[in-house]
Amino acid sequence: TNTVERIPIRAHHRSRPMLALAMLAGSQPAASCDRPLRACYDAMGGQSWKNAAGRSWLDANIPCCEKAFVTCHKEKEEIRTIAWRSIAGLMGTIPPQLGLLTSLEEINVERTDLSGTLPDALFSASSEIEKLRIKRTSITGTLPPSLFLSGTLEKVSAKKSGLSGTIPPTIGMATKLEEIDLEESYNCGK
Repeated sequence: TNTVERIPIRAHHRSRPMLALAMLAGSQPAASCDRPLRACYDAMGGQSWKNAAGRSWLDANIPCCEKAFVTCHKEKEEIRTIAWRSIAGLMGTIPPQLGLLTSLEEINVERTDLSGTLPDALFSASSEIEKLRIKRTSITGTLPPSLFLSGTLEKVSAKKSGLSGTIPPTIGMATKLEEIDLEESYNCGK
């Protein structure tokens, strides 16, 4: 299974061994989007996207906030949202590397041809996800327990998705959760 490991990187001269270790482990500084966007491009059928602008995700010379389909926090220069529904031909699975974008506030892949499960690595206590929208997709499996850990989650829309199983007990940690829509999700909560 693919896992994403978060390793803090300090800009101190004694941290060079830590930086090397982080790069070997596959982690990147928070401001970098190259690895997660490339992973999304590869896992979500980027070669079949009908809009060539998506190829900007493969160009490391284009700053993150200037790549197609992304919106950034003005003060942080980190990706806040990705306009998934603007990408014609989006299909495949959500890669765990998307969790490296810790400033991402919303995952909205409603009415796309995505399938597979929600990787646990997408969510952590440090993620800023406020909204998860997977309505009318073929995403299967259960809601990951980590989804509810950050304290920022406000809405889950999974109507007519392929989710099954039970809602994890960590839902009690989602103190800002206002709405969870699982209507017509296959076998959810049974």
